[in-house]
Amino acid sequence: MPPFPPFSPLWGEMPKAEGGSRLATEPIKTPLTRAMLYFLRLQGDSMSPTLQDGDRLLALSTNLLSVEPGRIVAFRRKTDLFIKRALSREGDGWYVVGDNPSRSTDSRRFGVVPDNQLRAVAVLKLLPMPRLLL
Repeated sequence: MPPFPPFSPLWGEMPKAEGGSRLATEPIKTPLTRAMLYFLRLQGDSMSPTLQDGDRLLALSTNLLSVEPGRIVAFRRKTDLFIKRALSREGDGWYVVGDNPSRSTDSRRFGVVPDNQLRAVAVLKLLPMPRLLL
C-alpha cells in the first residue's frame, strides 16, 4: 500500500463500490492535529451537477467536523463507501440523497444512515478545479 491516499493514477485503479456514487478513500493522520483526513475520488454521476465522476475531494473526519443538513458526507455501508448529501437528521442517523436523484442509490432505497457509519464531511474539491464545499 502506498504511503499516501491512492487517488493518483500513479497508484493504479482504486476499488469500486456498488451502486450510486462510489468512492475510494484512504485516511491519513496528520502528526500535528491527529485529525483524520480523507482524500476521496468520486466514481459515478449520482452527485452531478455538484460533483462529477473523477472529482477529487478532501474531507475531514466526523470526529473533527460535525454533519449538518446540506453538507456532503462520506459513509460506509457494509463494505462499500459512498458520497451523498446529508438532507435531514432522523433519529440516530441521517437521511442522505444524491444531487442527481435519477442516478442515485440513497436513503430512498436503503433508509437512514446511522451515525456510526458516517466517516467524513467533504470540505474541498481538489480536482479538477479547486472549490470550497462548506
